[in-house]
Amino acid sequence: MFIIKKNMVTFILLFMMFYLGNRISVFTNKMNSFLKNKPVSDSFLSFKTYQDLSKELNTENKKEFDGLLILRRRFVYYNLIIVLLLILIFTLAPNNFIFKPIFK
Repeated sequence: MFIIKKNMVTFILLFMMFYLGNRISVFTNKMNSFLKNKPVSDSFLSFKTYQDLSKELNTENKKEFDGLLILRRRFVYYNLIIVLLLILIFTLAPNNFIFKPIFK
């Protein structure tokens, strides 16, 4: 059986957290650059609601904008769930009888 050391597991976990955080920031930057190229005025910077912001865009851009927001929401939620599950698994792993033979 393949033996994993605790330091290796924490390193992999930290690397995955930083990688997912980096992907979220890259996706957010892409969405912000998309908004800057479209005629949105300053409504994205002011704290308007999502409905007010989407009304200012024309129909083609509105569909694209809706899709981007839905994708971003899903992306962030899925990554958050994955990171939380990994943290939960690896914090409980040394105390769990299933994972005891894996850790040394």
